[in-house]
Amino acid sequence: MDGVTAGLTAASGLRQTELQAGLLKRSFEQEGRMVDLLAEGVATTQAAAGAGKGLSVDVTA
Repeated sequence: MDGVTAGLTAASGLRQTELQAGLLKRSFEQEGRMVDLLAEGVATTQAAAGAGKGLSVDVTA
C-alpha cells in the first residue's frame, strides 16, 4: 500500500468510526427518551390508581 492509499484507508476508517459513534449516541438518546416516557407512564398509572384513596405518589424520575 502506498502512502496515499494508506492515508485514504485511515481516513475512511476514521469516518466509519465517527458514523458508528454518532449512531450509538443517537441510540442512547432514544433509549433515554424511552425510559423517560416509561417513568411518566408509571407515574400516571400510580396517580390514577391512588386517586381518591389518600395515597401519595412520588413522580420524580
